[in-house]
Amino acid sequence: MPLEIEENLTVHLLGMLKSGKLDVIMLALPLDQPGLVAKPLYDEPFKAVVPVGHRWQDRKRIDPRQLGSEKVLLPHAGHCFRLQVLNACPELSRTDAEGWQGNSLETSRQMVASGFGITVLPCSALTAKYENKRLVAIDLAKPVPGRRIGLAWRRGFTRPQVIDVVCDAVRVLKIPGLKHVSEEGAVRA
Repeated sequence: MPLEIEENLTVHLLGMLKSGKLDVIMLALPLDQPGLVAKPLYDEPFKAVVPVGHRWQDRKRIDPRQLGSEKVLLPHAGHCFRLQVLNACPELSRTDAEGWQGNSLETSRQMVASGFGITVLPCSALTAKYENKRLVAIDLAKPVPGRRIGLAWRRGFTRPQVIDVVCDAVRVLKIPGLKHVSEEGAVRA
């Protein structure tokens, strides 16, 4: 079975999954879509990211409520990560009217590196691969905002081994801060 990877907005991935164009998708949970099955894979915390020279750069932790006093750069309104951050840090919605938006987490990261504000990123977007000397990632205080990532597929999918292979591949990832979810059963919607 060939592996094809598609990166897209969650709404588009769900449409492709339902139409049969995609067999399995990875997305943030919970999922409430009739006819689809979801299985949690891992939880990941969010971190604040500030440019070098920012007054917070030497802090060990930041209270998420303090983010509302800053210009926080987030992806545009169609990006699911934006909604996840706003749900986890509701004080940010007050500052939502002003500021710039990127089309991706990478765009937000580069805007912060250029000094246009700060951002919030999931820990998977802060691995060594993404290190930048102009950025400082800072833990958020407890309860740490985050998200749960899982797989989703159509009920009746005839190749369950595919799900197992993808789950096993994700479990071997060694991303700092990522907490793999123990073997829980699939959640039917």
